[in-house]
Amino acid sequence: MNQNLLMDPQKDSSVFADMSYLIYSFLAKMIKTFFRRLIKGPRRKAWSWKLEMVIALQSVSYHLLSKIGAIRYQKVLSKLLTKVQDGGARVELSKDKNVPGHWFIPPTDHGNVILYFHGGGYVYGSVHTHGNMIGEIACASSARIFVPDYCLAPEYPQPAAITDACLAYEHLLNTGVHPNRIVLAGDSAGGGLVISVLLTLRDSNKVLPAGAVCISPWVNLECTEKSFDTNASYDPVTREACLVAATAYLNGTDPRNPIVSPLFANLQGLPPLLIHGGEVEVLHDQIVEFALKAKSMRVNTTLKIYPDMVHVWHMLTGFTIQAKEAISEISEFIIKHAGTEKQT
Repeated sequence: MNQNLLMDPQKDSSVFADMSYLIYSFLAKMIKTFFRRLIKGPRRKAWSWKLEMVIALQSVSYHLLSKIGAIRYQKVLSKLLTKVQDGGARVELSKDKNVPGHWFIPPTDHGNVILYFHGGGYVYGSVHTHGNMIGEIACASSARIFVPDYCLAPEYPQPAAITDACLAYEHLLNTGVHPNRIVLAGDSAGGGLVISVLLTLRDSNKVLPAGAVCISPWVNLECTEKSFDTNASYDPVTREACLVAATAYLNGTDPRNPIVSPLFANLQGLPPLLIHGGEVEVLHDQIVEFALKAKSMRVNTTLKIYPDMVHVWHMLTGFTIQAKEAISEISEFIIKHAGTEKQT
């Protein structure tokens, strides 16, 4: 990959300038989207005004990543996002300093545990960006969720994220959580990380969890699928942003290496999978191809493609009913595969 996609931190402009550019871009995009829809109608018939506006704003954020690079983008987010989002759950810091992260505790606890890996292209993301969705999943499934603060690229390229994620799983086992009560889950890069962890555990002859949930999983870091072009006018995610993130994470590794791009992996022996994809997201083709490959290798795989939805629409519960429907389906999967016995 083109190493120039990863910006030189020595050429970094001020965070203030980048934040100002982001705010200006937000305002310009909102005005442009408003008048385009007023004249031409919705980009998708099923999109409401508020859904189309929030998708437009998301596209500005991804454009900024491709424009300024991973390091500067991280700095902008760290300044803008300072509050932990909870989605209705109680949030607690991990008590083990060796496994940093946050616990999301729902009002009702049935004893299951979800180990959740947030998305963000392996270069950004945290409970500040994904906390609302994670908390909503915890409440819907009545399961505690642990979100590890896994290392991010470019400072910590692969396999750092995989190593941290596996340590988090081992931590849960060491604290007495039975693997049959654990479900791995993640979105985007975190969805790909879910599979990378399962492959690592399987190949190390470790006990596997009860199942796994992959939300819009990024499973091919080459980003060569046609849906990157055919869905480009709908999805806020861009090929350019994905390649910036991939370059940072791979650090020279072959993007077709199965451990970083599970689309090319042998998937035999994995636990039941629930895979969600959006009809108009740029990752659509690789998500479908991955699910079909898993099925062909006799992995118990459920694939659900949601009509008119973009990348990780689960985060948009205030904007589309399909977000709540998807979270409900996730909770049903967790209850089915990890059990319903209430914790005493």
